[in-house]
Amino acid sequence: MSSNNPPEQAALIQLASEVLDSPTLLRQLSDRVYGLLLTELHYQRDRSGSLRRRLP
Repeated sequence: MSSNNPPEQAALIQLASEVLDSPTLLRQLSDRVYGLLLTELHYQRDRSGSLRRRLP
């Protein structure tokens, strides 16, 4: 890590290191990301479905 990194970046690097070193934290992060992706896919389907209903 170079000395010109802002404090926020250094904190994120530290947090990422802790998550990667902890199977429990890594699993929690993975589950959260998976849940967010499923939610986004659901919203995308809803949006595309409403577009199809508006087309003649």
